[in-house]
Amino acid sequence: MVMLSPATKFLVIAFMAVHPLFVWGNDQASHKQVEEIRTAVERLFGNGYMVKSVKKTDLEYMFEVRINNELVYVNREVTHMFIEGQLIQLSDGKNLTEERKNEILSINFRDLPFQQAVVSDFNNSDQGAVREIAVFEDPNCGYCRKFRRSLSKIENLRVYTFLYPILGDSSVTISKNVWCSANPSQTWDELMLNDVEPSDIDAIPCKFNLESFLAIGKNLGIQATPTIFLSTGERLRGAVSEERLREKLDLISGGK
Repeated sequence: MVMLSPATKFLVIAFMAVHPLFVWGNDQASHKQVEEIRTAVERLFGNGYMVKSVKKTDLEYMFEVRINNELVYVNREVTHMFIEGQLIQLSDGKNLTEERKNEILSINFRDLPFQQAVVSDFNNSDQGAVREIAVFEDPNCGYCRKFRRSLSKIENLRVYTFLYPILGDSSVTISKNVWCSANPSQTWDELMLNDVEPSDIDAIPCKFNLESFLAIGKNLGIQATPTIFLSTGERLRGAVSEERLREKLDLISGGK
């Protein structure tokens, strides 16, 4: 089901305002087209969303659809939709805009400063090569904890966690306690998987350069956690599902 926010704003509107080839159409769509589009869109959005009008535009094969008090734009076959400035492929819900952005924002994975990462290995066995990902996380980030639970279920996975305490002073303190603990990997996983707070290490000499940790993420344009990088350099944002991550990792390793 496609969800529509109450205050949806579409980039396509700005595009229409400046692009000379995009003009409001006066021609009415045929009754058959209207009903086909209405049925398809209402099925996608589900209960509580009513298509109030379908209007043809002068952009070939593009229709304006009013849903409650919001506008979306679909092609004639209702396979793609502009929603909240994103181009969505409706057959599988794939966000084509996000995929393209992630492609643009990809990195050279081996350029990451792994010496400043907390390294965790999950479910390693003699079968299958170890897959690698890097993730930027804040200790107070609920979605990071959700994502860590997904990571803990995946076989032959090495995770390089870059501490990225951007959610306040508490995040900085916890990150320092993790980094300066006797076993940062175990301490981090206990925190994120089991809610076990790390011990306070103020009395223990330890080098924790906050600016250095933050600079890694800032230089990559990271503004939220979790942000994930696959070994191919592809960037994923948010707590992606275990299923999606497995799919990505299997593609990289050839399903091995």
